[in-house]
Amino acid sequence: MKDVKVSVIIPTGANEKLENINRTVESVISNAHSEVEILILADGWVPEGVYKRAKVSLSDTNLGERKTVNRGFKEARGDYVLRIDSHCSMSKGWDKILLNQYKEDTISLCIIDAIDELTWGSLKHNYSFVYVNPSCEEKWWGEYEQNKKLFTEPLTSLKELLTKPIVSLKELFMRPSMSLTGCGWFCSKKFFLDKLQFDEDLSKWGCIGPEMTAKIERAGSSIILNKNVRCGHLFNTAAGGYSSSEVLRTRLEILSRYSKYLYKAAKKFNAPGWENITEDYILNYDKNFVYETDITRKEKSKTLDEDGNIVKKVTKIFEPVFYKGSENPDVPEVGLKITKDSKLQKIEIATLVNEDYKYETIEGKKEVERWILEND
Repeated sequence: MKDVKVSVIIPTGANEKLENINRTVESVISNAHSEVEILILADGWVPEGVYKRAKVSLSDTNLGERKTVNRGFKEARGDYVLRIDSHCSMSKGWDKILLNQYKEDTISLCIIDAIDELTWGSLKHNYSFVYVNPSCEEKWWGEYEQNKKLFTEPLTSLKELLTKPIVSLKELFMRPSMSLTGCGWFCSKKFFLDKLQFDEDLSKWGCIGPEMTAKIERAGSSIILNKNVRCGHLFNTAAGGYSSSEVLRTRLEILSRYSKYLYKAAKKFNAPGWENITEDYILNYDKNFVYETDITRKEKSKTLDEDGNIVKKVTKIFEPVFYKGSENPDVPEVGLKITKDSKLQKIEIATLVNEDYKYETIEGKKEVERWILEND
């Protein structure tokens, strides 16, 4: 392939449908103005039958989103990189528009447009601005429009705008955003590698927006929504086995590292939920943190022989309970209180037989009740 200006990195796991990957590649190519490089970042699996115009880059094990995206930027040959998911489409001339309207050392966002799984056509559900709340969650911000006051100020202000060169009218389509989601963003390779690389010791997936918001604020830069480019996105696809408790811990860890920058960004944008949050938040973010997660209680027991060897292990697994509140559910007493009324869902048994464990799972209401009657 000859030299390219733009690379497209597409992280994907084994749960993705090959059809979705190929549709994504086809849309990227057919709607690009110039030749682009496409990198399919296969995270811990080997996809067969990928569109020939794409290069497949493999990792031996499942690295997760953070390490995979970092790897993609390092491998990309283009000076600029678009990061999308493996179930996306792009609007016509996306690469030319993003390049021509890119401000160096920023991140450009695309409008996210929900698409239909069968037709790959638009569902006319557009999503644009994103903010981060005090609990370190990224949220769609449909009500936000930067520079609203432009249309409520005296007419002289509007006249002043209209007398400027036509290029300033284009700025109406380029609005700052507090944050982003994991898909549909574009920046220079150098800027990302110098200032924005993901912290690889965080969880494999989740909280991408808050981390990037903090690093953009730390760099003194901006996230800018480009309303001229659409990234179609197929929603309701699985992230791939990452628990809500893992994401919760990541939110807390990001705050422990970057609360200062998230606070500054939130105040700059007057983000929802931050109205009564004071600078005390920087050191005491946990006072404003809301835990939102699924909790599954497990009760473990074991049987020992006369020599103290484990001959049987029993794990009782209760139905998960959704929890939203200010108490930390990782504290055993809190978790037990929240799940005290949850029903026993299944029992996992490991029995030592000839120096090896034989595993058995008891599921179903009647089977579980029968086991309890016979063994408890």
